[in-house]
Amino acid sequence: VFRDETALSVMRNAAVPVLAVTPLLRRVPRRIAVAIDFSRASIAAARSALTLLDDDGALQLVYVEPPAEPRSEETEGYNTIYAQGVAAAFGRLRQELAARTTASIETVVLNGAVVAELLSFARRADVDLIALGSQRHSTARRAFVGGVTTGLARAATCSLLVLPPGRRA
Repeated sequence: VFRDETALSVMRNAAVPVLAVTPLLRRVPRRIAVAIDFSRASIAAARSALTLLDDDGALQLVYVEPPAEPRSEETEGYNTIYAQGVAAAFGRLRQELAARTTASIETVVLNGAVVAELLSFARRADVDLIALGSQRHSTARRAFVGGVTTGLARAATCSLLVLPPGRRA
């Protein structure tokens, strides 16, 4: 519990982006999934991922929404507004990134536990690298709640690009 893997410790404490490369990555990444929560760090991760992506590659912007509550007439309007907000934010980000590359840019919305959904998507989409912006959590919060960076660093079979919180590309 109190001894972290070296790579995870570096990811948690670095003030600069960290690229953790698995032995499976033997060429420039052709498929990169970016975990997007629309924070500055996640948007910077998308921008940085473009610099690593093969010219003919695919960048997949992946947003994982929390598990849905049972829908009711009272929440129907909120759910519509929420979905439209995510779509609009994706549209702006996709347009900005498309101006910087010839690679294809796709958006994906998943529903469920963030780490499990990202890992499952990465396997299904044959992703070479997952990029994400990290958040700083206290030791107590990490012990009881965990974190996306921690979960991915411990379970991902593909390479990771982790940008520190508040990072601007």
